[in-house]
Amino acid sequence: MKTVRKINLLFCIVCFFTTILMVPIAGAADDTFISGAFFDNTGKALGLITNNPDFTGSPNIIEYCDKDLPLTLEIQAYKNPGSGKPIANAPNISIEFSVNSLTITDVTDNFGVFKTTLDVPNIESVAGKSQVTTLKTLADDDYNSTEVTGKLNTISCGDEPVEPTIATGLIYSEVINTEAAWIWNGDNIRVPIHHSELNLTTEDNIDAISLGDDPLIFSDYRFDFFVVDKNSSGFSGDVPARKASGKNIQRDLYAEFRPDSNRVCIPDLVGRSAGNPTAGDVIDAIDFGDHGLLQGDRVYFSLTPDSPTLKANGWGPNDILVAQYKVTGSTIKLYVAGSQINAPSDIDALSIHDHSFDDNYNPATDYIIYSGAGIPDIIHYGFGAPSGSGGVHTHKNFGLLDTDEIVSLEHKIMPCCVTGGGGGDDDDVPWQDCTIIIGKDLSFTLPHAVYQPLIGEPTNLEAQFKLFNPEGGKLLWEIEKIIMK
Repeated sequence: MKTVRKINLLFCIVCFFTTILMVPIAGAADDTFISGAFFDNTGKALGLITNNPDFTGSPNIIEYCDKDLPLTLEIQAYKNPGSGKPIANAPNISIEFSVNSLTITDVTDNFGVFKTTLDVPNIESVAGKSQVTTLKTLADDDYNSTEVTGKLNTISCGDEPVEPTIATGLIYSEVINTEAAWIWNGDNIRVPIHHSELNLTTEDNIDAISLGDDPLIFSDYRFDFFVVDKNSSGFSGDVPARKASGKNIQRDLYAEFRPDSNRVCIPDLVGRSAGNPTAGDVIDAIDFGDHGLLQGDRVYFSLTPDSPTLKANGWGPNDILVAQYKVTGSTIKLYVAGSQINAPSDIDALSIHDHSFDDNYNPATDYIIYSGAGIPDIIHYGFGAPSGSGGVHTHKNFGLLDTDEIVSLEHKIMPCCVTGGGGGDDDDVPWQDCTIIIGKDLSFTLPHAVYQPLIGEPTNLEAQFKLFNPEGGKLLWEIEKIIMK
């Protein structure tokens, strides 16, 4: 039985509430925000300096050593916090980057997209030195200037810090196979899961992933989350709306929204987690990773057809494999053959509940839910499946066309979404703002609620609740205060 490593007194009101309780939040019309991502000479991200509140976890401190030089800096400016929208139609805006007294100014239009990449000058490389650096936008009359100050700290290469780890957070892989997968907690910049940590070769590419901890199908408030191929269209909900507005929908995480629709939960997950809204990749697999990923944990996955590990072991892209994280000398094993679960030629999306978190699929206690290329259904095998197997959902249940392709699938109980939905990004609710904090007296507040009357227009409000009285062993709350917005 898997031990839950961390219990937070922070409770998320998921897409259950995003569908009926969330309201859009947008920044002031004149706000301008700036972010700068620093990279070493191999292209590895060293960190982010930003005043964008979407990345409040960034310490605005970059550490590097002599062997990392020369550094490069990729800068983007935005209108509105959290939106990721570039400043448009502002050819007179320039960017100013300074380290101590050295200043570089770069003017860019690039069809209205305010983004530039600069070579960081030959900065101090003596260990123990700390230098102040500033990013600043210089604007015309139509836009506000903004700036953010951070520190560039030089460390000894021999004392280079161990790569940071994230205890809990979203785990996802990308089509471009630079790392096996990434972990992101919604706050700091994502952390890589290296191929070697799953005993994969660098040419292996994860196509679907699960930590085996998805909730039972009978669980209350269990929601379906998914990612679609960028060529999908959908017929209802946020998928067609965001595609029509020019978004790359394979960078988004969506949730099923009955009847026959969907809501976007995390728009541009790739850009948010990378600290770079122009990051160029798309999602290939995803898992919420609620219980974290610690050494020895099992990771269940399928690989793309061109992965060398498949050929070396006689496996196929429809077989589900299992590996232990960061266990030296362990081997990848076959969890279940595709033929055993009547899988198509290639499994694209995967959700697994493994009761014992072991290497063996037991249909009496474990379930496998998957989707594959060319099938318009989400297929369920094992525990809880009708007559042992059968479709759980059609694409129509997700507001998708039969020809649309689901490339990632996840089931979770009440996770947190970060947007009010819709075609644009300017109605985002920051990740932290969807978290509901339960007070010591068990009171709580829903900061982004919507009242939908039987007749008339919906009303935005904040609802405050206090504990009313335990009754029959159950806790009851009453509305203490409503603030209209």
